[in-house]
Amino acid sequence: MPDFEPRIGFAWSPALWGGKTVIRGGFSISSFLEGTGTNLRPTQNPPFTPPQSAASNATTGTGFNTETAFSAAAAPAGDPFINSTLQTWSGDVQPAVADQWNLTIQRELTHNTTFQMGYVAQRTTHLMVPEDLDQGDLQANGAITYPFIGGLNPVGTVINGITTTLPTYGPNLFGLVKNTEAVGNMNYNALQTVLQKRYSNGLEAQVSYTWQKCMANSAGYYGSWGGQSQNADSYWQNLYNPNGDYAQCYWDAKHVISSYAVYELPFGRGKQFGHDMPSAVNAVVGNWSINPIVSWHGGFPLDLRGNDNSGTGDIFSPRPNCNGSVAYPKTVVGGIGLQWFDPTAFSEPTSGFGNCPSQGPVIGPGYFDADLSLQKNFPVSESMKFQFRVDFLNAFNHPNFNAPGTSCGSVTGSAVCGVANFGPTDPNTMGTTNTTQDSRQLQFALKFYF
Repeated sequence: MPDFEPRIGFAWSPALWGGKTVIRGGFSISSFLEGTGTNLRPTQNPPFTPPQSAASNATTGTGFNTETAFSAAAAPAGDPFINSTLQTWSGDVQPAVADQWNLTIQRELTHNTTFQMGYVAQRTTHLMVPEDLDQGDLQANGAITYPFIGGLNPVGTVINGITTTLPTYGPNLFGLVKNTEAVGNMNYNALQTVLQKRYSNGLEAQVSYTWQKCMANSAGYYGSWGGQSQNADSYWQNLYNPNGDYAQCYWDAKHVISSYAVYELPFGRGKQFGHDMPSAVNAVVGNWSINPIVSWHGGFPLDLRGNDNSGTGDIFSPRPNCNGSVAYPKTVVGGIGLQWFDPTAFSEPTSGFGNCPSQGPVIGPGYFDADLSLQKNFPVSESMKFQFRVDFLNAFNHPNFNAPGTSCGSVTGSAVCGVANFGPTDPNTMGTTNTTQDSRQLQFALKFYF
């Protein structure tokens, strides 16, 4: 963990601008150790794994557990290490380090309205990345070498009198070796604006807009699966080319707008209209408020999936080839769903690795939501009141489509991805989606405040 973690900030209101403008800025360095499943890896190794875990990783023999490893009179029969999974940590694992900085300008437009614009950024290094050390290194001449874990043992290799029946690695005949290393990087840059009206004359409101971009070579050990976002695999496609996974973050919506308002309608006793109306009439038309919340953001970059034709054993994150610009027909395909993007711009590589980025270039459906709340207060005393409210969630019943299928689906090298590679009812047909976020919902409530 770094010893130097400063926090620096300032605020300045230039007299030249009449005290109505404030310039703020700040910079910080912080560190944190990611709480990912990679942190648990060394404790999963044989012989100290629970027997069910060890047995699931081994093709022969009986798995050890902690109790039998230290108290049994004799070791279990067979060799539990054959084709088992070894979990490792690199010697350079360390907490991630995040540098954050911002510069904003806020201007008072009226006595209760301000406008703010700012630049916000972050750069993070030493993010955790899981690595598949048994992956081969594809050379320019097509040869494949195995720099780590003692090399590949083909089927039929005899080591210590044991003849392998599956491909294994190193003198211990491991089947899979997963490493954890703090080598991930990300950067974030954004323009953020806020127009805010403080409460006056029964109205409070705010509108904010963000124009942002996030790039990283690590998708993160945990991400978001399902819904509108779809993150790439936490493993690199090619262990020996980390820069090949430098792409947009899975949550990187380019444009984000959010707004809200709280408006007390000017009708009723003591209000602008109906100031002296009778109590019976006020009980019906007075003390109403309307409170909308509107959110919109662009689509997220999606992770395209292909098949491994590299020969390196890339079982985690193979990708297809990107052969041109992405078209978005957004047409209905009978019996399948909405054709969000055209899959024919992508194909399976005949050899080597796919050239599509780990996230994008396809952008998924965006999101729009307008919620509306109507509230009616019934005062009982100065400190007590009843409130009746009705909330309209997704008031306009706008369809927000989930991410489309992103798997190429073909098992033949150079085959063009497309609908023809799937059955007519396959929900994962590349480029199509047939599910949405929640439709309109209504809820009613009666509350007593005291």
